[in-house]
Amino acid sequence: MGVAVLGSAFMLMVYTDVVVAYDAHEGLPVATSEERARAVVELEDWAAKLSDEQWRAYLASLPEATARAYGEIVAQAYVTGYRSVLRILLGVVGVMLLVSSWLKPPEARGET
Repeated sequence: MGVAVLGSAFMLMVYTDVVVAYDAHEGLPVATSEERARAVVELEDWAAKLSDEQWRAYLASLPEATARAYGEIVAQAYVTGYRSVLRILLGVVGVMLLVSSWLKPPEARGET
């Protein structure tokens, strides 16, 4: 379950970063949170149907500078997502270690 939750959080972060970076790259006006959420959902749907070959073909159809920028946007979004999920994971592990330090073995509690 932890992998599924962290994986979902990771993908949400990646798609959100891609949308924000794309808007900034294209000089689009700042989107409202509702517009951004709708764009993230549309990107998730589009990406779920897209194979690696189709992604490469799409990038090849763009001008070279634009394709390079989009590739960098996606790569940077993945790195940012990995870092964010790692921070979440480290926080959860830290909390678990803290909580487990208060647990006592059965012998100390008088149980057998």
